[in-house]
Amino acid sequence: MKKILFLFLYLGDDTATQDEISFRTAHALTEIQYLTNLDNLHNTFDKKYLIAVAPEQCDQFVSYVCDEYKLELYDGIIQRDNTYEYPAFMAMSKESQTVADAAFFYAHCKGTGRPTPVAYGIFKLHTSILLDTDVDKVFEDDTINTIGLFPSQHGALWHNFFWVKSNYFKNKPILKWENRYEFEHAVDDRSDPEHYKTSYSPLRYIDHGTDFRILDWYTSDDLDIQTTFYDLFHLSPEL
Repeated sequence: MKKILFLFLYLGDDTATQDEISFRTAHALTEIQYLTNLDNLHNTFDKKYLIAVAPEQCDQFVSYVCDEYKLELYDGIIQRDNTYEYPAFMAMSKESQTVADAAFFYAHCKGTGRPTPVAYGIFKLHTSILLDTDVDKVFEDDTINTIGLFPSQHGALWHNFFWVKSNYFKNKPILKWENRYEFEHAVDDRSDPEHYKTSYSPLRYIDHGTDFRILDWYTSDDLDIQTTFYDLFHLSPEL
């Protein structure tokens, strides 16, 4: 099964100050390096797209990232307007029309708008586990459409890191939603209260040696940041 990365990078618009840009690019670079190291370890992707939203003063940085980490800037265009994750989801939608029977991995540089150690911890948690998952084997099951750590009742993947079958994503409508959280629901089905059954969570099969409750599906209240990502999964932002 062909595997394609869609990595979304947001660095701000033309109102961003130089200090903000310096902080954001440094944070993004740390996450991109981490993801690249994982890919080198697992040799996961057949193709790697970067979808970038950034002001003109970041063009050189985006070009450097693409060259250094072997990413292809999608359509060769850096988006300027902040439409949340719309450009990345539209890229996946466009590719799904022509690429059948593939696995798309969606990830986004977490926290570039507001860089924090917690954001980096969340990025590491999702990418490290999801890139260590046997995607081909999981997607042999015709009832499974997505792979993510924390499915909601209707099949959304909390934090928006996931694998998705291209054949499934092909039929999902993508709009320029004004509410940025709508993009977390792009792969779900809010008419189906058991849609979580179409999502495979690797956490069910990992011995993490903690008291964290593994559930069939999660609410936002089940994912307390401090408890879940530091106390329970022993994540350190320095690692």
